[in-house]
Amino acid sequence: MFFRVVLWSLGALLSVASRFDSRLRAQITRDMTAVVASRDGISRSYIFRNRRVSSHAGATPNPTLLLTFATPADGARILTAPDAVLRIVRGLAAKEIDLVGMPAHVLWFYEMAMGYVPWRRKRYHVAPNAYVAPDFNSVIAEHSFRIVATSPLPLQTETETRHRAPAARV
Repeated sequence: MFFRVVLWSLGALLSVASRFDSRLRAQITRDMTAVVASRDGISRSYIFRNRRVSSHAGATPNPTLLLTFATPADGARILTAPDAVLRIVRGLAAKEIDLVGMPAHVLWFYEMAMGYVPWRRKRYHVAPNAYVAPDFNSVIAEHSFRIVATSPLPLQTETETRHRAPAARV
């Protein structure tokens, strides 16, 4: 039951965020379907279309990403864990989690989704007396320095260029 609640709340949060948050819409660059399921048959489909997210219970045929956990309890425990990415990778390596699709899509989906779960959201705080303009009278000002280039670097000769080892191509 908890697995269904986790999947539903994730879908509801993503759906609302896709309507109001431009950052999330910027992350959704193409249409795709992700299905998170358990081997017991509990599943939820997340449809990314036209920079919006919708979700419904059940599996969609031919999803771009299908992530299947061994049991609903494992799925809920892994998705709500602070080290979920590590647990997903270990589960994939141990064949406890099945993946159909690209592993990069799993990481993309997880990181995007966890950015909108309230208890997982990173909170950025502005430091007190935030840096607004340089203060040359501060204690540390005399220790900070900048080296100004006095002359340009010498140009390489044609011989040096020919004898340099060629860069490795990937």
